[in-house]
Amino acid sequence: MNLTLTIATWNLDRAAATPNVRTQAMHEQIPAVKADIWVLTETHEGFALSGYRPLSTPDASRQQKGRKTTMLWVREDWAMQEIPVFPNLPEREDPARTWPSFTVSSRDTAPAVCAIVETPGGKLLVYGTVITYFGDKSPWGTTGNHQEQLRSTKAHHQDWDRLRNAYPELPFIVAGDFDATCDERNYPAKKTCDALRAAIAENGLVCLSKAHKIDHICVSAEHCGPCDVLIFHPTYFSPWSNKTVTVSDHHGVAVTVTVQG
Repeated sequence: MNLTLTIATWNLDRAAATPNVRTQAMHEQIPAVKADIWVLTETHEGFALSGYRPLSTPDASRQQKGRKTTMLWVREDWAMQEIPVFPNLPEREDPARTWPSFTVSSRDTAPAVCAIVETPGGKLLVYGTVITYFGDKSPWGTTGNHQEQLRSTKAHHQDWDRLRNAYPELPFIVAGDFDATCDERNYPAKKTCDALRAAIAENGLVCLSKAHKIDHICVSAEHCGPCDVLIFHPTYFSPWSNKTVTVSDHHGVAVTVTVQG
């Protein structure tokens, strides 16, 4: 394999189910990136991308119907086969959550999606996810700051290790909202960032989005060739606040990389 492609990830900060000026600004930005693969987080099934085929997490629990934690969008001329995530978790959460958490606790509330993507240059293993935020209080609102985020990071570490062992020959791409930086500024906490860096390094991944951001794209080191990184943060004029504001509270990240194998 020697394939150059563009992967992008963007947290849409609860994209609306119906069109409005904010979602219009999102739809103007997305084609400009010209990505082959998108990982959209905190999105909605009603926010669809033309020219792509989707794979999504279950509806986000304790949120509006149709709200999705993560959606993987792959160009429509590439085939995609879903691969299970967190297979060792219970099928359903019991008791049902009372808090809108992104914690890894059951398969029916899992924040991740994974697929084998067939490209003209060969197969890729693509994983999109949200690692929960610093202040998540667990699905039942019972824990303190950083505990759930650390638990979620370690659960992802184990899931990535499982997939790397199951598909050692495939280039592995992980993207999404990790809610922590990979740089030396250690946001939101050093313990969490250390756990994230360990999950990336110990699974043979390289983080290509090394800016002081919390949304990342990682590629298996042995398959990662030259790359270019684009950070975007568009704005629009809000009729609700009567001023220009950012489309999302997250920066988007796109990486054009040559995948070798």
